[in-house]
Amino acid sequence: MNHTETFKERNAKGIDIADDVCVKYLEKNNIKYERTGFDCRDRIGKKDFCKVNSYLRAMPDFLVFREEAIFIECKGFKDTLKLKMNDVDCYRYWDKFHKVWLFLYDCKNKKTYIISLDRINKVLGDCDIDTYHDNSKPYYILGKPLLDALSL
Repeated sequence: MNHTETFKERNAKGIDIADDVCVKYLEKNNIKYERTGFDCRDRIGKKDFCKVNSYLRAMPDFLVFREEAIFIECKGFKDTLKLKMNDVDCYRYWDKFHKVWLFLYDCKNKKTYIISLDRINKVLGDCDIDTYHDNSKPYYILGKPLLDALSL
């Protein structure tokens, strides 16, 4: 997946590398989980997906059961994480119910980062911002040095 592909191209492949890596991590570590996010991949198009409330579209991918239940949102990226501002706002909404953590997977470097939304929120004001070329939605730019500093 990459940001230069259309919604249809990204979702037609029916795979989500970050989700797959996260599941392997959870299972390897005997962590109980349940899928929770809105998974439409190859079943609906952008026109219908956009009809869904943005909070539901950005619902975290998993509910994980440890000492307490927490949400996990999976994001795959290459070199630099681009985190949509609207998605961050939605994660803050879900964080009111259960703490949200991000499971980030750098597909190019095959590196995993696990970071709480609380930690990410603290640095977003210092991050550069850009917009996607296809929809003009703004996103935060988080580079590898910052992710290394924030990760567990």
